[in-house]
Amino acid sequence: MQGFGSVQNYPEDFDAVLAGAPAIYFNRVNHGQIHTQSRHRKAVAGSGFFDIKLLITSVRDLVLDQCDALDGLKDGVINQAYTCKPDFSPLLCGSNSKYGQNTAACFNSTQLANLQELFRDTIYNDTGAPTFIYDRYLPGLDISASALTGAAAKAVGWITNAILQNQTAPDFNGYTNQTVAIFQRGEHFNPGGSNTDNPDISAFLSGGKRKLIHYHGLGDLTISPAASIRYYNEVAQTVQGKAGLKSLSDSYRFFGVPGMSHCRNGPGAFLFGAPTQNDAGNTPLKWDTEHDIILSLVAWAEHGDAYAPKYQVGAAYESVTADIPNNPALPAPVGVASDTSALPTTIWSRLYGLRHTRKLCPWPQVPHYDGHGNHEGPEAYRSFECRDP
Repeated sequence: MQGFGSVQNYPEDFDAVLAGAPAIYFNRVNHGQIHTQSRHRKAVAGSGFFDIKLLITSVRDLVLDQCDALDGLKDGVINQAYTCKPDFSPLLCGSNSKYGQNTAACFNSTQLANLQELFRDTIYNDTGAPTFIYDRYLPGLDISASALTGAAAKAVGWITNAILQNQTAPDFNGYTNQTVAIFQRGEHFNPGGSNTDNPDISAFLSGGKRKLIHYHGLGDLTISPAASIRYYNEVAQTVQGKAGLKSLSDSYRFFGVPGMSHCRNGPGAFLFGAPTQNDAGNTPLKWDTEHDIILSLVAWAEHGDAYAPKYQVGAAYESVTADIPNNPALPAPVGVASDTSALPTTIWSRLYGLRHTRKLCPWPQVPHYDGHGNHEGPEAYRSFECRDP
């Protein structure tokens, strides 16, 4: 959010900007977080509430079965999440599937409808007509299941305090009483200039010397990666002919990161030198312009088109997973409790060894396996090409 705030409002401050998983449409983000994360709050979901572990077992298994091989390789990561359109009907209890015939793995009809809301745009219908509010989260979001107790409480607090300024009825419920009017109030007041969604960044892009790299984990369940894609497309439509560029990609490139949660973590090749990815054990495989996105941005800004990133290389390290018992002395989560504390904890680290590398491709390209090359180890990325889906 801060990166795009600078690009939009102070275009001459920086020669290059790196923006990761930005909350570009901040007002919309908050409404989207409430809608989506409330799917796993008992007081909101009611009879649609389901065991969180089904998200990382049945749902993950089904989505991988249907979408993992879209890139030509089944490796446990959905590379083409944006085009993945899973059919969830096999999860219905009683269906003729391995899930439907297993009461421990299936969803009843109410639970299944609630599950599907995780993958849908946030839409408000209180005016009598559907109003789009925020972008859907993408298949593969199961890797971020723990986020279902995360940002919704913050979002309710922001809307109640900053937007409505605590002028609500005593029975106002921030999880269930959101409306188009409340959303529009947030768009109008925009506290602190928090909405950084102006697609006209021609002042920053003018002349083609300044550079912008934007990335987002496709498994993010805190801020929708589809919103980042929408913004990039809006910029492309808005600045055409304004900034003196032959193509938006001359100065601005967006990279979706398959199998990455919010800024880091996940089964994908999520280590490529970005912020929050340089602590001990979590570093790029190499410190060069292919493997380190900050070095790539610096080279592009300082040396021009010859260093424009055709792809970045991400590293996927081995991991350990463990069930961590709850501390009964700690308070319950804010709001109505979910059961995400029952999820196992996974830690990925360079100390555990390298699994593979993968190409991260500039939108709209996606990585695709060549069908024969090595897909494990440090040179695995060479077996993938960036191409249109």
